[in-house]
Amino acid sequence: MFKIILVLSLMGITVAVHATENLKALMPEEKAYIQEKKQVTIGVIDNEPPYSFYSQGKINGFSIDLLHLLEQTSGLKFNFVLGSWSNVFSSFKKEELDVIDQISFTEDRSKWLLFTPAYHIKKLVLFMRTGEIPSPFSGLKSLKGKRVGIIKDIYYADAIRLKDLVEVHEYDDYISLMKALSFGWIDAVVSSELTGHFIARDNNLTGLGVAGPFKIEGVTEEDYRLGVSQKEPRLHSILAKLLKTIPKETLTALTLKWSQYPYLNKDDSKLFLTDGEKAFIRNHPIVSMGMLADFSPFSFTSQGRQAGYTASLLDIISEKTGIKFSYVVDDWPKVLYLFKTGQLEALANISYTKERTKFTRYTDVYHAIPTVVFVRNEFRDYKDVNSLRGLSVGITADVFYKEALSRAVGPHLREYDNHSAMMKALSFGDLDAVVSPLNTGNHYIRKLGLVNLVVAGELDSEGVPAEDLRFGVRPDLAPLDSILNKALKSLSAADWQMLETTWLSPRTGIFSDYMLRFSEKELAYLKKKKKLVLCVLSDRLPFGNVANDGRYTGISADLMALLGKKLPIAIIVEKCDSWADLFRLIRQKKCDFCMDVMKTDETQQYMDFTSPYLTVPNVIATSVNAPFIDDIRKFLDRPMGVIRASPIYESLKSAYPRMSLVAVDNDPEGIAKLQRGELFGFIETMTSIGYHLRQEKIVDVKIAGKMPMDWQPCIGTRSDEPLLGAIFQKLIMSVSDQEKSRILDQWLSVKVEQKFDYSPFWKILGVLSVMVLLSLFWIQKVRKLNQKLIEANHALEELSSTDGLTGLFNRRTFDEQFRRMFDICKRSAIHFSVVILDIDHFKSLNDTYGHPAGDKCLKRFGKILMERFQRRSDIVCRIGGEEFAIICMGKDARKIAAYTDDLREYMQDSHITHGDRKINFTISAGIYFNIPREDTIAEQCLNMADQALYEAKNNGRNRVVVSEASASANIA
Repeated sequence: MFKIILVLSLMGITVAVHATENLKALMPEEKAYIQEKKQVTIGVIDNEPPYSFYSQGKINGFSIDLLHLLEQTSGLKFNFVLGSWSNVFSSFKKEELDVIDQISFTEDRSKWLLFTPAYHIKKLVLFMRTGEIPSPFSGLKSLKGKRVGIIKDIYYADAIRLKDLVEVHEYDDYISLMKALSFGWIDAVVSSELTGHFIARDNNLTGLGVAGPFKIEGVTEEDYRLGVSQKEPRLHSILAKLLKTIPKETLTALTLKWSQYPYLNKDDSKLFLTDGEKAFIRNHPIVSMGMLADFSPFSFTSQGRQAGYTASLLDIISEKTGIKFSYVVDDWPKVLYLFKTGQLEALANISYTKERTKFTRYTDVYHAIPTVVFVRNEFRDYKDVNSLRGLSVGITADVFYKEALSRAVGPHLREYDNHSAMMKALSFGDLDAVVSPLNTGNHYIRKLGLVNLVVAGELDSEGVPAEDLRFGVRPDLAPLDSILNKALKSLSAADWQMLETTWLSPRTGIFSDYMLRFSEKELAYLKKKKKLVLCVLSDRLPFGNVANDGRYTGISADLMALLGKKLPIAIIVEKCDSWADLFRLIRQKKCDFCMDVMKTDETQQYMDFTSPYLTVPNVIATSVNAPFIDDIRKFLDRPMGVIRASPIYESLKSAYPRMSLVAVDNDPEGIAKLQRGELFGFIETMTSIGYHLRQEKIVDVKIAGKMPMDWQPCIGTRSDEPLLGAIFQKLIMSVSDQEKSRILDQWLSVKVEQKFDYSPFWKILGVLSVMVLLSLFWIQKVRKLNQKLIEANHALEELSSTDGLTGLFNRRTFDEQFRRMFDICKRSAIHFSVVILDIDHFKSLNDTYGHPAGDKCLKRFGKILMERFQRRSDIVCRIGGEEFAIICMGKDARKIAAYTDDLREYMQDSHITHGDRKINFTISAGIYFNIPREDTIAEQCLNMADQALYEAKNNGRNRVVVSEASASANIA
């Protein structure tokens, strides 16, 4: 980012230097022409962002900047004539213009006008919603049967239609085109990369990205040139020479200026406060800030802390100004009331209205969100806001457009205190429509699984602009709004881009950085082996199933098929009826490897293990009438079903020896016993239970709680052939997150086959009317049960990301966030730090004082970590047993080691009380930090932190070791 800003800031110097050189290249008669020619009339298109468009009282854009550079380097004076392409082109042909901008070369045109060299090539790409981009992407072939949007009468329209692969939708302009994609009306858009990115950012259409290049036979990319009248050959010669001599870095800087985040245009990243503002901060070091508890992804509560876009923005402001913000979190009507009555000093996420200026000093806008209308997918009649008149419409209580919308809609406006309740009311039919910010509505649709909701269109009511998010300041605290404004203006492009990437872009799969290479020894081993035998369970969907014809299907089967393509030898599947049979064959060396196993003390005796390829929560399924389970230890005396001899079964026996376990052979048996009341609960992975509940439409069973330990499946290989373990570890590392997600999505979506047997039709006709009545009753009952299930599983979503004992994030969240935060740091060139911590001699502590005391130590340490690492960009996790991890972005890397060592000293001097005993314990830590380069691999960073922790333990424990790679890095 700094490089881009530097190039832009030096552009004036570059142009000045080359201006002299350019004039030297001109012939004497060309210099005389410039002196004589008072003005050159140039036709430009008035609505072609970001190349040329009218905004804020002037013409802007890439092409306009370039033309101004030509003015500066030549001494020519340009008069811009704006119009549509057809009008400008017509005027040029009538010789009413000297030059036409943004014209592409064709043989026909070259017969009657003079072309300059191309100054820009419009790279055509396909945009999609980032969470829906297929991999691998093969252009239009990947979009077969999908809806693709293009500009009306665009030159490649016929070529797309001739392919007959996609459903073509035409729009009048690029803004309408990109909005249609954002709203879900179409699946992809053909556009130049520069145009698509600019419009998406300028209109706050987040979550859109480039799927890949648009290539189709007979279609070339547009080249932008200047066209000059044949009557002006000297002018053509001058412009052609000037374009050729513009430095390449200047054109690159222009491209980056109009393709990067809009805030990049502001090169002032320093914060200068007046003496009065500094005095205010000294006298008001803490400011009470009203925040919303339910306004995702901008402001919401998670893990007892405030999170979201706005919270992260305030973290940055706090670092820049020194002001600490004390959050008061509640629903919008309550925080607005507290602010209006002077009980709060500031309020976040407030939008401007004239009425509110009586009690608010506003900052500038820090984000704007399109305001849209959400409806159920059967709603077909929305044209504008008048379509909502007389309907039941939901809005957030006291939202800024309440009065304007009430005038347009009528008396059936219903106010809600939180968005989740409002969106569920729409989904369940209690409302006809909801007016909401686009990002927020889409967030709750994804989060709550409300698949029957869609965007009907933008709210076009008079007086209802896009929702502008600002900070509001109490009028008697006047310097505070000025301080916040200056802080906002001082944010760098990297800051804004990180906020958008972190909170406003849907998470997408990330390709693995690992390059798969087998050593000569490994290749020789495989060549000698000739084939590998894989042991699998015969019936364990969705992970694996072996059909009667021998076909192996399921999540693990698809993963193995992916790995098998990278192996030079065949894989033979051996069917096993139970875990006991599978482990027996491995021990007898009749199988080479198996899927979906976990490392235990017993299995380590005869198997080597890869790193886990998934992290899946283990959960407890119960009857819908049973209470939610927050601590499994309260229910150890209740009968709990678990798969016989499975990895979960062995883990539970070890962790809870007093638990009343009932062994079952498979998931259907466990669920059936649960339904009959023979079991209180059934313990399995969330993936397995969720699969069966959806596929079999079971509505009387719910997921009631999460187990403290996750299921982290590995590939287990026979321990007498260690090369095999090394080979599969490399194979697992070569699989991308996106490839894993695609496999999971395929198996976790509901698949229903509908068949109808006509032979007994006439026999049942007589009782059809009775069945209809019964069906209506049952539908109502199922609807209520489904609503309970959605609410229950929504509550579990929070549990699935956390460790049940400490309340910290779990290993699953660590794996997700580690890669995401690493990639943000790599893209934005900011510091990435990872700290791995371990409680010293924890096994001895457990043996001496007992497991309850050990749990108390883990809870205490987890609480201290949460208190000491409070930034929203800090991720604190318990990743297994007594091991913890912290991921940080943007912290001063030099302070990480000192900060961690302060923590170590604190733990050394503190203790916990258990009964009448005081227990002291120490910790060891390994640290890696650096600014990731393009060739840095995420896994290497984690390995270096692990190695540093290993060194700390080997050197006596109770110490902090920084990886040598970090210590030698240039982190100035």
